[in-house]
Amino acid sequence: MSENDIDHQRRSSNLVKWFCAIFSLSLLGLGIHLLSGGTTGDPARDSPWPYLALGALLAVRVLIKRRVRHNDHP
Repeated sequence: MSENDIDHQRRSSNLVKWFCAIFSLSLLGLGIHLLSGGTTGDPARDSPWPYLALGALLAVRVLIKRRVRHNDHP
């Protein structure tokens, strides 16, 4: 891999991390809003737990560093 490819991969990875972080904060915010008595207007979706669980799962996924695996093959 050239340095340009590695640099592009890092930028793409950072973009995905930022998107996941913002999305998880939005889900957590919606879950907290519903938990505190807010409503989305749809009575079937008024449970905050799916939003809180998915938001927390994405937040943990973004915050925990993954091990980078290098292939020995070219």
